[in-house]
Amino acid sequence: MKKLEISDFVLSSSIAIPSGLFDFLEEIAHTDFKKVEIRVESDHWDYDDPESTDRIRFLCRKNAIKVISLHAPMYALICCPDEYERIKALREVEKAVVIAHRLSARYVVFHADTQNDYQIGEKEWALQKSLEELSDFSFRWNVELLMENLMKPRLATDPQDIAKYLKPFDNMGACLDLGHLRISGNKLDSLPNNFLSRVRSVHLNDNDGLRDRHFLPGMGDAPGHSKGEIEDFFKSGFECVIEASKSVKKDLNLGELLLFAEERMRDLIA
Repeated sequence: MKKLEISDFVLSSSIAIPSGLFDFLEEIAHTDFKKVEIRVESDHWDYDDPESTDRIRFLCRKNAIKVISLHAPMYALICCPDEYERIKALREVEKAVVIAHRLSARYVVFHADTQNDYQIGEKEWALQKSLEELSDFSFRWNVELLMENLMKPRLATDPQDIAKYLKPFDNMGACLDLGHLRISGNKLDSLPNNFLSRVRSVHLNDNDGLRDRHFLPGMGDAPGHSKGEIEDFFKSGFECVIEASKSVKKDLNLGELLLFAEERMRDLIA
């Protein structure tokens, strides 16, 4: 395998929130990052405005950036047992799919559940219905949906459950979130093959095992953040997405924070 470069990694725009997405796409030009995952959040950019998507496309061309994936809105509860609310949530994910198509992005990452409650049975039925509808919709737009592993008590925490949910759908994959994996107690070296075969991208984000802090790799003790493990992800063909929070260095402005993230990753892969 060739030596890893910063340009091999995908940088999530989560590191800019609550700053604007357009500032992120301008500031990233001062780093060696060339690929991004865009968070679809209303306080990050106005994704209901088609002109916003046009501006993203312009800034990506200008700064030689490729959009690899979008992350559907965090508040889209597609497993809601209330049909009206479920359909509303479904439309938000579908918007992300259409935007991904317009930006030539291959993937849309989504959360199967967004609430810490215990309505497991009712939510599972609603989730299955939503997956059926989303599978048909994303196929028409040539975008692959990726279900992200979460944390208890939410659905889709156990990788084996994710494999079960995805089994009927050939055009859906999985996103392996290492921070969530650490908190949920699942082991990286024990992931079942029926889940691993579905993985298309990996969210590199670290924590202390207690809270979903979204540290940069190496700032916590979540598995999967060593140079060797990251190289294995690349060998498997996974997109490696750095999904950090701005809170990792609150004293830095956005430009400084992106340079800090670049330097941290450069040290990690040296």
